[in-house]
Order: sequence, then structure tokens, then C-alpha cells
Amino acid sequence: MRIFPPPQSLTVEQTDYTLDAFEERTATAAFTAKDDWTLSIVYDNAEAGDETGTAWLTADAAGGAAGEQSVGMSAVRNFQASPRTAYVDLVCGEQTVRLTVTQTGLSDDMDFTALFDETFAQKLQERDIVAEAEKITMQEMQSMAAMAELDISGTYSNPGSLTSLRGIAYFESLTSLNCNLNQLPMLDVSQNTALTELECEDNPGDGESTFPLTVWNDFNPNNIFDYFSKKTWEYGGKTITIQYEYKTAE
Repeated sequence: MRIFPPPQSLTVEQTDYTLDAFEERTATAAFTAKDDWTLSIVYDNAEAGDETGTAWLTADAAGGAAGEQSVGMSAVRNFQASPRTAYVDLVCGEQTVRLTVTQTGLSDDMDFTALFDETFAQKLQERDIVAEAEKITMQEMQSMAAMAELDISGTYSNPGSLTSLRGIAYFESLTSLNCNLNQLPMLDVSQNTALTELECEDNPGDGESTFPLTVWNDFNPNNIFDYFSKKTWEYGGKTITIQYEYKTAE
């Protein structure tokens, strides 16, 4: 008697993915499911994550209905020298297909200084966040990524000189940022999606009427966090008002 293989519930275009450690950290899995399906992420160890014990890969769906599907996968930055691997299990009916996602590591001697505004890097050195503004290391980047609070504000008697916070996006866990009393013409916090406290008053903005503040797409200006800047201020005889702009977090 001839035995036929069971019908395939899942047709998957690709099962192996490689993501960069720092920049290109997303991929899309495309597949066809003949019935409802589920997705789960598993790791090599029971800790469910990297050597810090933190899950580093996410998917934008945990399941769905039959049909042609695409699921985005995204990894946090890998500040370790060694690569790491996670597995994405797709289950439909009696069939399971495992996707392998590998993220590369970083070189121990990589210099991240160019990612930061020079004056901002100097301020980070003053705050003992980096040892040398001219040589920001992988270990310091890892430390910044875990920081929850950052105060780089000036004072009325000694205003700050910051004109750019280029590099603030790498403070991935930041929930509180105070950059009051500087020389900022605008501020982009669209990548700092954990932010719930922001103080950015007494900056010049465009010098006339607005302070452009770029936030993430699902930020709700009608329901702003209690400790989020939402008022106007006077600067150089002008009334400056926050103007919200939106950008998708990468």
C-alpha cells in the first residue's frame, strides 16, 4: 500500500535569516497557511534571550488566519562581540516550521563616536557616561542602551550649549530626559519610544514661534504623559510652542 505524506499546512519562502548587530535589524517572513496559525520565539537556553537574560527578538504578530501572510521580525542592537541565534516556530495544524534568525556581533574595537554630535558627546563625558568623547566604545554603548534617565539640562545662570542631540536614539531604554535650557532648535525623540518624562523648555526652537518635537507614530498629543513637556515658553522675547511631528521608530 502506497503511503502519501500528510498535506502541507504551511508553505514558507525562507527559513534562515541573518540580521546585523547594529543597523539592519529587521526581516520579513513570508508564508502561506491553510488554516489558523501561531508564532512563538524560542532561544538556545531557558533564559529566553542573550547572555544578559533579555529577549532580543520580537515579531509583529503571534498568530493569524489562513492565507498569504507576512510577519515582521525585529532585533534589538547586539552590543556583544559574539553572534546570537533565536528560533521562530510557525505552527499550523499538525505542521511546525522553524525559522532560524541569527544576529551578528560587533567588533570589540569598534568606534561609535561618529554617531553622536560632538558637543553632545562632550556633555556625556562631563556626566561620566563615556570616558572619552573622542572614543565611544561598545561597552559604553551597551551601558547607554540600558539607561533609564538622562539629565543634560543647563541652568538660568549657566545655560547649556547643546544644539543637537544626535545620538539620543541609542539610549533605547530612556524613560526620562531633561534637556532644558540649551540651544536646541529642535528635538527628535522618535526612536525613544519608552520615554514618559521629557523636559525641553527654554530652548530657542526656530527662534520665532515653534519648537519642532519629533515623536513616534502612536504618540497621542491629546493624551500626553503627565511629565511630558506640553507648554509654551518665552525665549528671546518670542513665545515658543511645541510643534509635534511624527516618524516611525526604526
